[in-house]
Amino acid sequence: QQQQQQGQQVLGPPTHIATSMQQLPHSDQSLPQSVPLPHPDQSMWEAAVGAARAEHEAACQDALDVCGAQLGLGLEDMRWGLGQVISRSLMSGNVCGLVPLIDLLNHHPEARPPMLQLDDNDQLVMTVTSLHGNEVVPLEPRQEVYIDYTAGGALTPLESFLKFGFVPTEAWERALRSVP
Repeated sequence: QQQQQQGQQVLGPPTHIATSMQQLPHSDQSLPQSVPLPHPDQSMWEAAVGAARAEHEAACQDALDVCGAQLGLGLEDMRWGLGQVISRSLMSGNVCGLVPLIDLLNHHPEARPPMLQLDDNDQLVMTVTSLHGNEVVPLEPRQEVYIDYTAGGALTPLESFLKFGFVPTEAWERALRSVP
């Protein structure tokens, strides 16, 4: 929702990914010390962060070139929009999209990822389930519903960081177990 504030266009609060992207190092900086790595070699992360930054900047510039002037948007607006989409989009196979409200659900390692299913009218819908001890159970009043942001363990710590701006504890634990 766009608002005018002190003569500047405000598109909404900064996203987690936008905040994370601002903290990511440029080529002449190293990763922040607050980002723990499962391996002492930072070069893989630094290269991936640099590649993601360049890819996102190019996408923002392309969008700006195509529609920025017509919409009255600048590069910062495009960065904000891309941050919204990247950090909130969900994938199932090679299909990616925004699903209203699902991005409001918190992560829990025992939750299932959202699932694409066909409803009774053969419409594609995204569903979430309530779990208790790995069993699907009816929701209780005021019970929080969670999703698994790691796609059932498919995302590495680096992929989680680049997509959501955080790394779930269990992703670190899985990565540490895999390091010889």
